[in-house]
Amino acid sequence: HYFSDVHFHIEIDGLRSGSRYYYEFKIIAQSDHSTFITPPSPGQWYAPPLDRTLKFAVLGDLATRSHSRETVSKLEQNRLRIDCILLAGDIAYANADHEVWDSWMDMMSDYDFFKMIPVQIAIGNHDIDYDSTTLEIGLAYENRFHFLPYQYGNAFYSFTFGPSKHIVLSSYSSFLPGSVQYEWLLSELKSTDRSITPWLIVMLHCPIYTTFDHHHDEIFITEARIHLEPIFVEYVVNFVLSGHIHSYMRTVPTANSTAHPRGPIYIIQGNGGRQANEPFMNEVPEEWVKVRDHSMYGYGTLELFNITHAKWRWVKTGYNNANDKGYQPEFGINDNVWISNQLYVAND
Repeated sequence: HYFSDVHFHIEIDGLRSGSRYYYEFKIIAQSDHSTFITPPSPGQWYAPPLDRTLKFAVLGDLATRSHSRETVSKLEQNRLRIDCILLAGDIAYANADHEVWDSWMDMMSDYDFFKMIPVQIAIGNHDIDYDSTTLEIGLAYENRFHFLPYQYGNAFYSFTFGPSKHIVLSSYSSFLPGSVQYEWLLSELKSTDRSITPWLIVMLHCPIYTTFDHHHDEIFITEARIHLEPIFVEYVVNFVLSGHIHSYMRTVPTANSTAHPRGPIYIIQGNGGRQANEPFMNEVPEEWVKVRDHSMYGYGTLELFNITHAKWRWVKTGYNNANDKGYQPEFGINDNVWISNQLYVAND
């Protein structure tokens, strides 16, 4: 039976915010080196000589297929203008096979951006990896990824990146009122100072809104809409990022299945590489759907310009096989929109 090698986690403290660092590591006869830039301090932007906007890449359901490599190759081309990667779960589709996990890590290690840019991940259903021997779950995920402050087995956590607060949730830990995750989430939302972090972004694997037929009635989706949506609206969450559905969707600001000026924008970015072919639930898009597609692979970028405005772009990286007519698609942006921070929009 195959087991992965030892995994190392190194915590480095005392780093200055918004600064470039170089690092090198050696293991026996092998060595590697790279560089990274630390995030700005909470509430701050990059100062000169960087002095620029903040850009997050968003993707999900990546796997290790040819379309997966198309997506990460495109990310590699743009690595110098991406500050952080948000991966909405279903990482390798290992399903408890450690060889697949290692193949995914090997694939990602071929690209410089994986050594240079922080990657923050929400656990997906294909990352749970039930161990029939120990009866434990999530061990492969937990042993490979160590997100500070490293609580709750990496299932849910938060971090701040300059003017943005990020809350990462687990679709597969209870979020019923009174549960550990729900009470933790409430505490995080209540303690968020929007004068410091005016952008509030939530990421979890399963979407709360979906225009696609597959998975639409799963309990992880329907229960999240019941229990999580009300507090997302109350605390004016700006974006809810998800995967799980192997296609792309962006909503208008939404609350209770209706356009709402202070509701979150829900984005499904589950077309990273595994598949991109989910059928629509209805031929005519729901009123809260702004853009939807089930024919192309891709990733998104969320660029924060200031406290009031951001830009969302969806970058396509390839067609699904069913729509491949024998030619390479013209890579580019299919959804490109300015977003006004809902926090500063009047609540009529």
